[in-house]
Amino acid sequence: MGGVGVLSLSKITAIGVDVGGTKIAAGLVDQRGQILIREKAALSKGKRDGLLPAEQIGSMVGRLNSAARERGLSVVGCGVAVPAFVDRATGDVLWAPNIEGWRNFPLGQFLRELTGLPVILDHDGPAAILGEQWVGAARGSSDAVFLIVGTGIGAGFILNGQVYRGVSGLAGGVGWTCLESGAIEEPFFKAGGFLETVAAGPGIARRFREEESLAGGEEDETWVSSAGRVEVTAEEVFAFASEGNLRARRVVTEAARYLGMAVANLISALNPEVIILGGGVGCHLGPYLEEIYQVIKETTQPQALEVVRVVTAVLGDDGGVIGSARGFLDA
Repeated sequence: MGGVGVLSLSKITAIGVDVGGTKIAAGLVDQRGQILIREKAALSKGKRDGLLPAEQIGSMVGRLNSAARERGLSVVGCGVAVPAFVDRATGDVLWAPNIEGWRNFPLGQFLRELTGLPVILDHDGPAAILGEQWVGAARGSSDAVFLIVGTGIGAGFILNGQVYRGVSGLAGGVGWTCLESGAIEEPFFKAGGFLETVAAGPGIARRFREEESLAGGEEDETWVSSAGRVEVTAEEVFAFASEGNLRARRVVTEAARYLGMAVANLISALNPEVIILGGGVGCHLGPYLEEIYQVIKETTQPQALEVVRVVTAVLGDDGGVIGSARGFLDA
């Protein structure tokens, strides 16, 4: 009997989906936290009612479910992490600022009907920290923070071994951290949150364009993309900085300084064991950890600083996929 039970458990999997502002990653996850099959695609946009990205997620989940059956595996459910405020009880997306049409959108119900699977929605912060706590940089930690720096800036918290979501499920809005007194009266910063406007992907790209404009507006070949575009992404700004472009280096250093201040505030307020930097932009911060840590050392509570580790994410895009599937696998 014991052997049959172990064999049955070894066939149990769940599907995890991590939706970003520009991409979707999905995977079939086993009970060890390993991704057996994965999919990744640019986020589809174009319908104001939000159906296009929802249909895209449903198609990805359907393909993974079919692949699992072909392998003789059982999919017990699907977890979906979204960069949005969600009602976990109903499965509704209340507001996704970077995805058009996802306001009071019944994503959970839509996916349940489309795929035939149980579906749980979560904010991307809790999903990411759950993944890193299970098999990543926060493994074994009972007090950890994941700072997600991508199209926006959010966070996930595990405090005293439990995910912390706040009284309204809104905990994690670190992008609204204000770190400059002059920004308090600025409509530009008030509209989108100070930290997010200066240190998230679009903010870094915008600051680089401003630096170029101040320099005279000449098209420097070191920052024109291979496709000949004058537009620049945050990833390209990081690449240019590593190649010695002084304007890019100045922009990245500024973003790292603000992120260091935000991390210092989190350390002082929460006294965690580990703070993880990740996301589409955060994964590029490894070369700047020393600069970030210098800011942290100068501004955080000294005793809290002695016990915390500040690291980059181990799992990359996989963290949200693994973390969003974990709830079904734990059950």
